[in-house]
Amino acid sequence: MVHRDPVERHNLEVGLCSICDHASHKVSVKGVAYWCCCRVSSETVFRRYPTLPVEKCVGFEIKTPKTTPPTARQERGPSGTRDAASESKGFAR
Repeated sequence: MVHRDPVERHNLEVGLCSICDHASHKVSVKGVAYWCCCRVSSETVFRRYPTLPVEKCVGFEIKTPKTTPPTARQERGPSGTRDAASESKGFAR
């Protein structure tokens, strides 16, 4: 079964924090992993270290994908040559 909805693909042990834009995953020097809610700095109703798994949260916002510029390898087509789309974007040799 293929899940296309990111909420359905979250880590079940962590809950919504695993796909929340305001959560950050930390690992201590001793190797202990934990999740931190960054919304607590602006809104005190949230817990800095929520009890996992988080199944409901009024502050939940799905992570937005970070875009990065294409690398030289990504600009090339399947044959290793630059494709037409790259040429039109000014990546010509």
